[in-house]
Amino acid sequence: MGLDGHRLVVADFHGSPTLELSEEASRGTVVGQSREPSFRETLAVAYADDGYLVVNSKAQKGQSYTVVSVPAAG
Repeated sequence: MGLDGHRLVVADFHGSPTLELSEEASRGTVVGQSREPSFRETLAVAYADDGYLVVNSKAQKGQSYTVVSVPAAG
C-alpha cells in the first residue's frame, strides 16, 4: 500500500485500486482502479514523481519480477 495525501493506493491481484480516505482515515471510498495490460499479480505500490510504481510478481517459474509505472489518480 502507498499513501498519497488522503488517497490510499493498494496493490492487489486485480490491479491497483485507489481509495479516497475520510478526514480521520477511518473509512475509504474507491475512486479509481489502475489496470495495465502488463499487470499480473501486483504485490506492492509506491508513489514516485507524478505516478505510482507497481511491482508484479513472477507469473511462472523462471520469470522475473517487474515494475510498472502508472499515472497517479486525478
